[in-house]
Amino acid sequence: MQNIQQANIAVIEQLITLLAQMTDTTYTQSLILLHQNTIGKHCRHIIEFYQALEKASTTGIVDYDARIRDLRLETDTTFTINELQRLQKWCVTLQNDTSFDLSVTYGKTTLVSTTLSRELVYLLEHNIHHLAIIGIAITACFPHIQLPADFGVAYSTAQYRATATTETVPTA
Repeated sequence: MQNIQQANIAVIEQLITLLAQMTDTTYTQSLILLHQNTIGKHCRHIIEFYQALEKASTTGIVDYDARIRDLRLETDTTFTINELQRLQKWCVTLQNDTSFDLSVTYGKTTLVSTTLSRELVYLLEHNIHHLAIIGIAITACFPHIQLPADFGVAYSTAQYRATATTETVPTA
Protein backbone atom coordinates (compact mmCIF):
# COMPACT_ATOMS: atom_id res chain seq x y z
CA MET A 1 0.00 0.00 0.00
CA GLN A 2 2.96 2.31 0.54
CA ASN A 3 3.51 2.79 -3.21
CA ILE A 4 -0.15 3.81 -3.62
CA GLN A 5 0.24 6.31 -0.78
CA GLN A 6 3.39 7.75 -2.34
CA ALA A 7 1.71 8.08 -5.74
CA ASN A 8 -1.20 9.98 -4.17
CA ILE A 9 1.20 12.26 -2.30
CA ALA A 10 3.10 12.97 -5.53
CA VAL A 11 -0.04 13.82 -7.49
CA ILE A 12 -1.28 16.07 -4.69
CA GLU A 13 2.13 17.78 -4.86
CA GLN A 14 1.52 18.53 -8.56
CA LEU A 15 -1.60 20.41 -7.55
CA ILE A 16 0.25 22.31 -4.81
CA THR A 17 2.94 23.29 -7.34
CA LEU A 18 0.27 24.66 -9.65
CA LEU A 19 -1.61 26.58 -6.95
CA ALA A 20 1.60 28.17 -5.69
CA GLN A 21 1.82 29.92 -9.09
CA MET A 22 -1.79 31.11 -9.20
CA THR A 23 -3.47 34.18 -7.81
CA ASP A 24 -6.92 33.91 -6.30
CA THR A 25 -8.15 35.88 -9.33
CA THR A 26 -6.92 33.32 -11.86
CA TYR A 27 -7.99 30.47 -9.56
CA THR A 28 -11.58 31.74 -9.52
CA GLN A 29 -11.86 32.89 -13.13
CA SER A 30 -14.76 31.29 -15.02
CA LEU A 31 -13.37 29.67 -18.16
CA ILE A 32 -15.31 28.89 -21.32
CA LEU A 33 -13.03 25.89 -21.82
CA LEU A 34 -14.32 24.49 -18.51
CA HIS A 35 -17.98 25.24 -19.29
CA GLN A 36 -17.78 28.40 -17.14
CA ASN A 37 -16.29 26.48 -14.23
CA THR A 38 -13.05 27.48 -12.54
CA ILE A 39 -9.76 25.82 -11.67
CA GLY A 40 -10.85 26.29 -8.06
CA LYS A 41 -14.01 24.22 -8.52
CA HIS A 42 -12.00 21.34 -9.92
CA CYS A 43 -9.56 21.57 -7.01
CA ARG A 44 -12.38 21.62 -4.46
CA HIS A 45 -13.86 18.55 -6.09
CA ILE A 46 -10.54 16.66 -5.91
CA ILE A 47 -9.93 17.62 -2.29
CA GLU A 48 -13.40 16.75 -1.09
CA PHE A 49 -13.05 13.22 -2.46
CA TYR A 50 -9.94 12.80 -0.30
CA GLN A 51 -11.81 14.26 2.67
CA ALA A 52 -14.66 11.79 2.14
CA LEU A 53 -12.20 8.89 2.22
CA GLU A 54 -10.50 10.30 5.30
CA LYS A 55 -13.90 10.53 7.04
CA ALA A 56 -14.51 6.84 6.29
CA SER A 57 -11.75 5.94 8.74
CA THR A 58 -14.07 7.03 11.56
CA THR A 59 -17.51 6.24 10.10
CA GLY A 60 -16.73 3.00 8.24
CA ILE A 61 -18.53 4.33 5.16
CA VAL A 62 -17.16 6.43 2.32
CA ASP A 63 -19.74 8.52 0.51
CA TYR A 64 -18.30 10.69 -2.27
CA ASP A 65 -21.73 12.25 -2.88
CA ALA A 66 -22.01 13.63 0.67
CA ARG A 67 -19.24 16.21 0.29
CA ILE A 68 -19.24 19.48 2.25
CA ARG A 69 -18.56 21.65 -0.83
CA ASP A 70 -16.50 24.19 1.09
CA LEU A 71 -16.34 27.32 -1.07
CA ARG A 72 -13.01 28.37 0.49
CA LEU A 73 -11.42 25.45 -1.37
CA GLU A 74 -12.47 26.95 -4.69
CA THR A 75 -11.67 30.60 -3.91
CA ASP A 76 -8.64 30.78 -1.62
CA THR A 77 -5.39 29.29 -2.91
CA THR A 78 -3.59 29.61 0.44
CA PHE A 79 -6.39 27.79 2.28
CA THR A 80 -6.45 25.15 -0.46
CA ILE A 81 -2.68 24.58 -0.38
CA ASN A 82 -2.86 24.16 3.40
CA GLU A 83 -5.61 21.56 3.04
CA LEU A 84 -3.66 19.71 0.34
CA GLN A 85 -0.60 19.62 2.58
CA ARG A 86 -2.75 18.32 5.45
CA LEU A 87 -4.08 15.56 3.17
CA GLN A 88 -0.55 14.62 2.16
CA LYS A 89 0.32 14.20 5.85
CA TRP A 90 -2.81 12.10 6.31
CA CYS A 91 -1.70 9.84 3.42
CA VAL A 92 1.64 9.33 5.16
CA THR A 93 -0.09 8.15 8.35
CA LEU A 94 -2.02 5.34 6.66
CA GLN A 95 -0.65 2.01 7.81
CA ASN A 96 -3.24 -0.72 7.38
CA ASP A 97 -5.40 -1.59 4.41
CA THR A 98 -8.74 -1.51 6.19
CA SER A 99 -12.11 -2.61 4.83
CA PHE A 100 -15.22 -0.47 4.84
CA ASP A 101 -18.31 0.26 2.79
CA LEU A 102 -18.73 2.55 -0.19
CA SER A 103 -22.14 4.23 -0.38
CA VAL A 104 -23.38 4.59 -3.96
CA THR A 105 -26.71 5.89 -5.12
CA TYR A 106 -28.07 4.88 -8.50
CA GLY A 107 -31.77 5.34 -7.88
CA LYS A 108 -31.37 3.52 -4.58
CA THR A 109 -28.51 3.78 -2.10
CA THR A 110 -26.41 0.64 -1.91
CA LEU A 111 -23.38 -0.22 0.21
CA VAL A 112 -20.49 -1.93 -1.59
CA SER A 113 -17.56 -3.52 0.20
CA THR A 114 -14.22 -1.87 -0.53
CA THR A 115 -10.80 -1.28 0.97
CA LEU A 116 -8.65 1.72 1.73
CA SER A 117 -6.07 0.76 -0.91
CA ARG A 118 -8.75 0.30 -3.57
CA GLU A 119 -10.20 3.72 -2.82
CA LEU A 120 -6.74 5.32 -2.83
CA VAL A 121 -6.22 3.89 -6.32
CA TYR A 122 -9.58 5.35 -7.34
CA LEU A 123 -8.67 8.76 -5.89
CA LEU A 124 -5.33 8.70 -7.65
CA GLU A 125 -6.95 8.08 -11.04
CA HIS A 126 -9.74 10.56 -10.29
CA ASN A 127 -7.17 13.20 -9.33
CA ILE A 128 -5.08 12.62 -12.47
CA HIS A 129 -8.21 12.89 -14.63
CA HIS A 130 -9.05 16.29 -13.17
CA LEU A 131 -5.44 17.44 -13.38
CA ALA A 132 -5.48 16.63 -17.10
CA ILE A 133 -8.56 18.84 -17.53
CA ILE A 134 -6.98 21.58 -15.42
CA GLY A 135 -3.78 21.28 -17.46
CA ILE A 136 -5.65 21.87 -20.71
CA ALA A 137 -7.27 24.98 -19.22
CA ILE A 138 -3.98 26.30 -17.82
CA THR A 139 -2.17 25.82 -21.12
CA ALA A 140 -4.93 27.57 -23.08
CA CYS A 141 -5.82 30.37 -20.66
CA PHE A 142 -2.77 30.99 -18.49
CA PRO A 143 0.30 30.20 -20.62
CA HIS A 144 2.59 32.02 -18.15
CA ILE A 145 1.97 29.27 -15.57
CA GLN A 146 4.49 26.44 -15.72
CA LEU A 147 3.18 22.91 -15.28
CA PRO A 148 5.33 19.92 -14.33
CA ALA A 149 6.03 17.68 -17.34
CA ASP A 150 3.91 14.86 -15.91
CA PHE A 151 1.01 17.08 -14.75
CA GLY A 152 -2.23 15.18 -15.30
CA VAL A 153 -0.48 12.24 -16.94
CA ALA A 154 -1.41 8.73 -15.86
CA TYR A 155 1.33 6.90 -14.00
CA SER A 156 1.48 4.14 -16.60
CA THR A 157 1.83 6.72 -19.39
CA ALA A 158 4.61 8.55 -17.53
CA GLN A 159 6.42 5.23 -17.03
CA TYR A 160 6.01 4.35 -20.69
CA ARG A 161 7.32 7.72 -21.82
CA ALA A 162 10.32 7.41 -19.52
CA THR A 163 11.32 4.02 -20.91
CA ALA A 164 10.30 4.29 -24.56
CA THR A 165 12.75 5.27 -27.24
CA THR A 166 11.96 8.19 -29.52
CA GLU A 167 11.22 5.76 -32.36
CA THR A 168 8.47 4.03 -30.40
CA VAL A 169 6.73 7.05 -28.88
CA PRO A 170 3.67 8.02 -30.94
CA THR A 171 3.63 11.68 -31.95
CA ALA A 172 -0.11 12.12 -31.55
